[in-house]
Amino acid sequence: MSNHRLSSIGSAAPTRNTGGARRNFARAAAAILLGLTLSSCSFGPPLEKDESARAIFDAENDQVILPLDVYDTTGKDEYYTKALELARKKCFAEHGQHYKMFVRTEGSGRNLGRTYGIWNVEYAQKYGLHKSEDSNTLDLSSPAPSSDPGKDVSTECYQRASEEMKQIGEIPFGSDTYRRVENDVRNAAGDRQLKKSLDDEWKRCVKDKGLTPDSEMTVKEEKNIPQSNTPSEEEIRIAVIQAQCNQDVGRSQKLYDLEAQYQKPLVAKNQAALENELKEFKRRDEQFKQYVLDNQ
Repeated sequence: MSNHRLSSIGSAAPTRNTGGARRNFARAAAAILLGLTLSSCSFGPPLEKDESARAIFDAENDQVILPLDVYDTTGKDEYYTKALELARKKCFAEHGQHYKMFVRTEGSGRNLGRTYGIWNVEYAQKYGLHKSEDSNTLDLSSPAPSSDPGKDVSTECYQRASEEMKQIGEIPFGSDTYRRVENDVRNAAGDRQLKKSLDDEWKRCVKDKGLTPDSEMTVKEEKNIPQSNTPSEEEIRIAVIQAQCNQDVGRSQKLYDLEAQYQKPLVAKNQAALENELKEFKRRDEQFKQYVLDNQ
């Protein structure tokens, strides 16, 4: 904005309001400057990309493995969760109640390969639309019939167990570097135009095979399928069509590969921090080993 333009704005107000006009202009200028600063921060240099990187598709376990996954600690605590569950069980037992422990396998709670829909035809032929749930077992909050069935001790026992864990050591937590890298990759690999193109191709494919797409990853027909541990022939048919179309258009392959291509250089760049934070996670988890050995 030119000096002439600024002086014109200043002289347009009556003399008694000159201070207010200047303050308003200063606020407006500051707001514009802040906006420009924030904009410049959000558009940093583009991330490095390794075109040779590929996602690994593990069909047997229905998982997609990316370079960053080795540093993801979700579900990887070997002792802490078990110790917490044993403490809860002990508390329930003190009240004459039975507590069914929750046993979590490594990686449970993560979306291991279905971010972009079902892609595994062989797995769909066995399990239909849902993943096999061999890992997580039992309801944390449902005690079996007991000597004092009228008393709900869940809140008390959960609190007591948590306090007991705090007395043992520091609770293991995820890596800050992992979360930052994951977020950076998600932003860089968020090619909306590519995803929309692949989604549209997938919709055309399932429609051509007799299904009715109602989103980029679901069809209307699957909503009529009752929940069951054993998939019906209809559920398997619908799941196989979705997975086959995903493979035919290459949706999961292309989008996961794109993530891998951005992840690989970032993992190399941040490897020291990722390794250190993973070691710290394991160190904290190890503090609960003796409690598990003493109480299982």
